[in-house]
Amino acid sequence: MSVPHFDLTSTQHRLLAELVRSTLPVPSREPHGAAARGLDPQQVAADVPDLLWMKLISDAGGLLSITTLGAAVYHRAEHEAAERRLAEVSAFADAVEAGLASGSARDRIPYALRKLAQGEFSLDQAVAWLA
Repeated sequence: MSVPHFDLTSTQHRLLAELVRSTLPVPSREPHGAAARGLDPQQVAADVPDLLWMKLISDAGGLLSITTLGAAVYHRAEHEAAERRLAEVSAFADAVEAGLASGSARDRIPYALRKLAQGEFSLDQAVAWLA
């Protein structure tokens, strides 16, 4: 069975990430629970109805938890992001191999590569770092 694709907002994705770790009290009952985990309680409250409707999370007795489908969607998105980063790392290696970095720029390759692999730099930013 294939995992359906959902276009999640960054805040919905972040909420799923938190729910993969553990349940979360419904923000209307305990707003400090979301805030303690670095989430905006108002944003969580806004995201919950959509995620419930998509059956990615459930509300059982005032505790939000991720469903099996929600976990699959979350892990699929993480996997796809890792694939994109790996493709960018490969493209960066091709650019370095093609001689883009010469002389003193070679000393900046490890830093740019690390930032690219961690998702902090885009491919364009990593290549520009070498200029």
